[in-house]
Amino acid sequence: MEMIQWDEKKYNLEDFIAYWRDYAQKNASWFKKIDDEIKSNPDFHEELAAKINEVIEKALTEPPTEQEMKALDSLIAQLGMDDIDYTCRMEAKYHIERLKEKLTSQS
Repeated sequence: MEMIQWDEKKYNLEDFIAYWRDYAQKNASWFKKIDDEIKSNPDFHEELAAKINEVIEKALTEPPTEQEMKALDSLIAQLGMDDIDYTCRMEAKYHIERLKEKLTSQS
């Protein structure tokens, strides 16, 4: 989501799936430990997709903490910006990092 700057209009399911496939194959240590025969089994991919969906669901529904909301409010005020809409903790974290970078670059 960070790659599309949390812009739902830019979301593309095929790109998202390709990203996760690439990530699993190159970065997930557990994936390298799985036998190729298992990887070629359609049941494995169904179970993997279900697990990924669980993780995504959790990430997109976990509310931001009070501290994160305060940090965003502070950064928005410091930058003199309009309020930012965010719906979950991951999106809040994205905006916090983005605004911190913006604040640093203005200094």
